[in-house]
Formats: sequence, structure tokens, C-alpha cells
Amino acid sequence: MPKVRLSGTSAAKHGCSGASVNYGGCPSDAEEWISQACPIVGSYGGSDNSPLGWRAGERLDRLLTELDVPHDIKVYPGAGHGFMNDHDPGDQTLLLRFLARVSGTEYDEAATRDARRRTIEFFDCDLKGT
Repeated sequence: MPKVRLSGTSAAKHGCSGASVNYGGCPSDAEEWISQACPIVGSYGGSDNSPLGWRAGERLDRLLTELDVPHDIKVYPGAGHGFMNDHDPGDQTLLLRFLARVSGTEYDEAATRDARRRTIEFFDCDLKGT
């Protein structure tokens, strides 16, 4: 069975068949190892100005393109950090509610639907070799 990793930055180190990252960073040393990465699908919020935001997504897309690593990276205009988080605030700890407020985390249904569709299609095609 193929190994799947849900972190783009560790995709090169674990022999995975595919990786997914949602609003995750692109480390400063990525140029040194990302050429060995498995195929990656990623989704970023265009209004996310954190280090895990759209700049990281654009950088990851550029590096993967330059190094010819199969990928599908998309930045969603208007979506913020954590745009796929539709958790009930009552189910979150006080710390998580605070961090969500500080980071501007806000659920974006349209972006979430598209990101989930792309991720499923990416793994379906990549892992089946189609």
C-alpha cells in the first residue's frame, strides 16, 4: 500500500507516495532537499499573511516547478489561515480559540470544498498512476 504523508515539508524524508499540505510553511533550506520530494498537493489562503501563508505557497509552487516535482499548489484569493477549520469554538481550548482569533482563522466553505476535491483527485490520480 502506498505511503501518504500529510506534510509537504517532510515528504522527501519518508519515502512517501504523496503528500498534502494545507497552509504550511516552506522552510528556508527547502532548495537543498525538495528535489527528492514525492508529489505534493497544497492549499493556501491568499489573505494569510503569516509565515505559513500565501508566500509559502507561492515559494513551494515555484521550487517544485523549477525542480520538476509533480505538484498541485493553489492559493485561494480571500481565504485566510486555517480556512478549512470549521470547528465549533465550544470544542476548542481557550488557547486554540485565542490563536484562531490572532491568526485570523476563518472557515471558507468554497475554498475548503475545492481544496478537498483537489486533494482527493490528486491522490486518486497519483497513487493509482493515472
